[in-house]
Amino acid sequence: MGLTLQQHQLVSILPHITGFMSWLGSLSIMVDVGRKYRRRGSSNSNNSCQPATYHRLMVGMSLCDLCASGGWATSSWPMPEGTSWATYGTNATCQAQAFFNQLGIGAPFYNLCLAVYYYLAITTNSRTSWNVERCMHFVSLGFALSTAISGLAMGLYGPATFWCWIEGQHHKFRFLFWYGPLWVMMAAVTLVMSLIYYRLVKQERRQRRWTRFPSGCGSQIVRRSIITVKRASTNENNGKDEEDPTPASPTANNNNRETHNINGSSADQTAASTSGNNGGKNN
Repeated sequence: MGLTLQQHQLVSILPHITGFMSWLGSLSIMVDVGRKYRRRGSSNSNNSCQPATYHRLMVGMSLCDLCASGGWATSSWPMPEGTSWATYGTNATCQAQAFFNQLGIGAPFYNLCLAVYYYLAITTNSRTSWNVERCMHFVSLGFALSTAISGLAMGLYGPATFWCWIEGQHHKFRFLFWYGPLWVMMAAVTLVMSLIYYRLVKQERRQRRWTRFPSGCGSQIVRRSIITVKRASTNENNGKDEEDPTPASPTANNNNRETHNINGSSADQTAASTSGNNGGKNN
């Protein structure tokens, strides 16, 4: 049973709203990360200020979503004119929209990378090595770019009902390039988050054996884990160098000197009075 004209129009109009909102959200994340580290770099001109692993993964995921959201936001506009409702494009614009839509498959890969980053930060209390992070970017961006370019080279793209993507007769490539990896990423993220939950519950039970927690101890464990993730991210920004101890301020030194002088004068007065009393007794 096909859609009515009103239903078809509604399905074609909604992506303009949702896709544009998603595009703005991804762009705001990238701009926020850039401003944050540019501001820190200007305030700490002597120290190099590089984004942490968490922020680099967020930028990668936002970049993939930015490409896909731009494609979804145009909806049926890039489709060849006359193929559907509200179509104003050509075959070239349809191919471009399908290419950017396929790049969105990199976002679920980055979502899994973030889950793995959380797991490593919570369980090992250490920052993710550059080699591990480089593999994350290589797999996420590599799969998205390779499938998008392959679809363009193999002529898989075309009108797909409401927008341009892999045409319906190439359903096998739809599963290989999109649905299959998407379901695998969803299952993997669920598994990793379950491992994090299991680790937190195990840690809570171990601490209950030796200490008595008040009510709400579960929230304390969660907050402690969040602090651990933040510390791991902070360590990546500051590096492995330890900070020098803060020198005492001049005011504190003056106060110590005054206290020493007062104590010294008090001791002298006590000694003088004691010697006077001893002299009186001898007389």
